Amino acid sequence: MKATRDESWDIWEEENSKGIDFAKVLQKIKAYWPLSLLGALIMTGLALLYLYKANPVYNVKAAVLIQDSEKKGSGKGNMLNSLQDLGLLNGASNVNNEQMVITSYPLIEEVVTDLQLYLQFFTHEKIRKQPVYKDDLPFKATITNFDLSRLSKKQKDDLNYTLTWDNSGYNITSENQTWKGNWGTPLLMPFGHLILQPNDLTKHSESEKSFYFTVQPIGAAANNYANALTTEIPNKQTSIINLQLRTTLPRQGTDMLNALISAYQASTVDDNNQLNDSTLTFINERLSVVGKELDSIEIKIQGFKQQNRLTDLPMQSQALIDNMGKQDQELNAQLVQLSMVNSMMDYLVANRSNPRVIPASLVVNNPSIAAAIDNYNRLLTQKERLQLSATNDNPVIQNIDEQLGGLQKSIFSGLESIKLSLSTGISKMKQQNASLTGVMREVPAIERTFGDFTRQQNIKRELYLFLLQKREESLIAKSSTLSNSRVIAPARADYTPVSPKRDLILFGALILGLLAPFGIDKIIHLFNNKIRTRADLEAKTSLPVIGEIGHKNESELIVVSHQSRSLVAEQLRVLRANIQFLFTQKEQKVIMVTSTVSGEGKTFISSNLATVFALTNKKVVLMELDLRKPKVMKGLDISATKGFTQYVIGKCEIEDIIIPSGINENLFVIPAGAIPPNPSELILHERTEALFTYLRTNFDFIVIDTTPNIVSDAQLLGKYADATLFLVRLDYTLKEHIDMIQNLTKDEKLPRVNLVVNDIKPKRYGGSYYGYGYGYGYGYGYGDYLPVEQKKSFLKRLAHKTK
Repeated sequence: MKATRDESWDIWEEENSKGIDFAKVLQKIKAYWPLSLLGALIMTGLALLYLYKANPVYNVKAAVLIQDSEKKGSGKGNMLNSLQDLGLLNGASNVNNEQMVITSYPLIEEVVTDLQLYLQFFTHEKIRKQPVYKDDLPFKATITNFDLSRLSKKQKDDLNYTLTWDNSGYNITSENQTWKGNWGTPLLMPFGHLILQPNDLTKHSESEKSFYFTVQPIGAAANNYANALTTEIPNKQTSIINLQLRTTLPRQGTDMLNALISAYQASTVDDNNQLNDSTLTFINERLSVVGKELDSIEIKIQGFKQQNRLTDLPMQSQALIDNMGKQDQELNAQLVQLSMVNSMMDYLVANRSNPRVIPASLVVNNPSIAAAIDNYNRLLTQKERLQLSATNDNPVIQNIDEQLGGLQKSIFSGLESIKLSLSTGISKMKQQNASLTGVMREVPAIERTFGDFTRQQNIKRELYLFLLQKREESLIAKSSTLSNSRVIAPARADYTPVSPKRDLILFGALILGLLAPFGIDKIIHLFNNKIRTRADLEAKTSLPVIGEIGHKNESELIVVSHQSRSLVAEQLRVLRANIQFLFTQKEQKVIMVTSTVSGEGKTFISSNLATVFALTNKKVVLMELDLRKPKVMKGLDISATKGFTQYVIGKCEIEDIIIPSGINENLFVIPAGAIPPNPSELILHERTEALFTYLRTNFDFIVIDTTPNIVSDAQLLGKYADATLFLVRLDYTLKEHIDMIQNLTKDEKLPRVNLVVNDIKPKRYGGSYYGYGYGYGYGYGYGDYLPVEQKKSFLKRLAHKTK
């Protein structure tokens, strides 16, 4: 018993599905290697050109340790800090705040201005633009009175200049103007005064060598450096900030980072000195007022003595005066304290809406008030630093504002309490002094008046000396203020550049060049809506491919004969062998050739397939049943007056329409006849069935050349066929047409559909059927689609199943 066609096909599919066919992969690589080699050479050359033209980029690194101040506060502030310590509330730590401050735009702009980084020199070396910095320049360049505000936007974008020099001076040229300058003399330029001074390199440098320089707005230069600068905190347990700057000039980057750190430290010192500056301002104002009052009292005493010619007071009043002096001393101390409290209360009232630092050192010795003022000043300083990197809507700043308001009320309330206490004490002392004054009534009025003047003088003198002492203390505190940061790693550039990565770029260019042809082919494939490769076909359908026919260069319709050994002729012989393998029963002999649309080679395949069967001494008839656009007779260059149409309508018999082909004695042709208006109805005629019955009896093979499946003729003829060859032409058949073939097969509208791939063009890079040549060679059947070992296994299993 013979194996059925379905069983053999299942065996073929099982063998063909095993593993990856490395032969295909190697053949595809072989087909693409010239283009891949060319692409690799081109991409490597472009990479070398880029590496030569690109300036190396270095990383300049530095590290700063932030000495985080102790968290202090009261009320809500302490509660907030406690929640943050417990991890229940997120808040910006001091290190995070300083990280934002050190990279803030004002600091970077200050550094750019101080180092004049908006002025950039460079040279041209062939196609390479090489930046130059300071020590590498044969002169020293300085800009004074830098100002771009008077220039238009177009002028700001065109500040590019060329510099040449000789022993007498130098020349600067732009696109529209030339300036001549002398060494060491300011030269007026559109951006300010430029001063060039020769250095040790000037004499040894080539005078004909040109230098180029550009001038940027300070803001633009600052933005460039801000974008190149990155900072990071290694982890949450440290208070170290790592700074990194990417630059093509390592020394310039080192100078920039060091200057940035210095500017940051100076800004922190300035912030810490705000308290001392506020205290000094307050003390100086009070010294001016108290000094004038002291001068006024002393002038009155001098006038009083001169008027009354006094040199010394009577000795009899000495005891009384001593007693009153003790009382006055205590009263004076109380009055000094009251004066300071009044001044502090006036200061708080005046700055209630605009909080300012409170000079804590002037307050009376009251621990609770002093602690509240210290907390107030610390929170105010913290708020001012946070405002450098946050807005007033920030929750942390709003929390600080609430704490400041509470502390302000607490301080003012405490001062009022102290004032009340002092006022009460002063009243009591005045009552005591009043009693002593009664005793002094016996003392001459002059002595009493002189004592009043003396008391006022002592009060003002003690207050004046107290203010002088506090001013000196504030000056000492200011001079000893240090930054809250310490440089633990000064700026240092890496020895090796971080960009461009030479090895990586060359390797990437090589790989890209090698893969470029495959990538281009893939892109073309993605945007192509036609069948171009076997993979395209296999992705759209599971139908078997029974034959593959190459591109035909001949103009004749028939390309196969006994003597023909062309590749197309051999492929037609392979197709014949596969069809014979497909027909496992003797009565299976009718082959219908169709396609989806016209132009896919249906007539060529059917005519040559009939011919190649006739070469095996089989009696073959070729039926021209494309009744709408018949081409077989014209291609064979034969004519006939009768055909299928005349037979169906009864104007002739079967023997009248079977004519020799003139190509081979075993090949006969049934012409289409006259083109009818109703082809489908003719095919459904009962005489059509009689015709096929006759042909099955008298011929070994029957090949039907029918219409494309855009009309129903082929489906109507399907009931007479034993197998259907559906043509797919590369670069012609649309992918969506394969879906139609799949549906026709699924709905069983055509018998035993097999695909024939037509018009495979050899050696067409990226577009051939397999990606290389024609395929697998000559004379293969189903098993010839497989590698050799799989083919042997397939034949062995097929023989066993047949047995």
